Amino acid sequence: MALTTYQNTHMNPSDTANSHVAEQFKRAAALIPVAHALMLRDGVEVLLKFDGQRDNGRLYTLVVGAGRGDQAAFRANASSLEELLGCLHDDDVEPVPMSGADMASELASLDALARRGDVITLRMGIREGAAFYEGTRLPAVDPKLSMAFKGSSWKEVAQAILYHQKTGQAR
Repeated sequence: MALTTYQNTHMNPSDTANSHVAEQFKRAAALIPVAHALMLRDGVEVLLKFDGQRDNGRLYTLVVGAGRGDQAAFRANASSLEELLGCLHDDDVEPVPMSGADMASELASLDALARRGDVITLRMGIREGAAFYEGTRLPAVDPKLSMAFKGSSWKEVAQAILYHQKTGQAR
């Protein structure tokens, strides 16, 4: 089943018809605490982008170590979210438990939006001594409807993006 056939609401990771794809998003979500640990340990920003405007199949971008306008320590594009987040593997980094780490259904739903042509970013970092989590959505249907979102975790930001997409209202 192609990802483009998914509804634009949360995908249920336990749905047996989507179990193979759901497992990929579960494995990808399990890698997000590694990104969180790198952010906390090194004070770096981590940006994850779902770019539905690309036509080269490399829908995902991961940038680590870049503040706004700074040079990135790591940047990669990939067609697999799990493979891309797997690049963060570091034997010296112990994944840090974080609020909202279990976000497989949100990742699947953001992926479905991107496959419709939307561009979505999730960013986390340290600003003024505190962690921040934010995101943006640039809808394919009308880029003027671009919105920025903030939350206490990537999961909360993703949920705000999806709520806005579904209702047209900010959370």
